[in-house]
Order: sequence, then structure tokens, then C-alpha cells
Amino acid sequence: MLRGNGGAREDCDQTAEQIQDAYLGHAKKQAAALVPAELVAGMSLIGTEGFVRDRIAAYRDAGVTVLNAQPVGPNGLADVEKVAGWLNQRKCAG
Repeated sequence: MLRGNGGAREDCDQTAEQIQDAYLGHAKKQAAALVPAELVAGMSLIGTEGFVRDRIAAYRDAGVTVLNAQPVGPNGLADVEKVAGWLNQRKCAG
């Protein structure tokens, strides 16, 4: 999807417009299917515990100081508490 020479921006704009049109046209499943997998992966903390911990460490190393998370699934509160524990461990160790 990404191309050099400005093509990437054009592709992203076109995709965003298609997603918006589908969503506003009440075709939510179609809109969801149009969202690039790379975007979802880049914005999500989904995976094994090790993967999520590595991503959080990469965010911290990149200078991110606020992590805004919205848990999905039956164990939302427990998941947030687990991630908070990892963040607190790193603060104390660092």
C-alpha cells in the first residue's frame, strides 16, 4: 500500500475516505474490513505477554509518557492491572 514520492499519502487519504463513506453509510463490517492490518497492528497492544511488554518498552524508549489503553475482552480490569504492574516494575527498576 505504501509507495514513495507522495503516493503513500494519497493511498491513505483514499482509504480513509472509503472507510468513512462505508461507516457513515451504515456498512460497518465493510468499513472495518477496509482498515489496513498494518494500522491495527501499529496502534494495538495485542499479542502474547512478551510481545506486549516489548511494545510498551519500545514506546517508553521512544519517549512516550502516556499510555492510553482500552481493554477488550472478559478480563478488562485484570488486564489493565497487569499492564499497570509492568509499568510500575519498570519505573522502580529504571
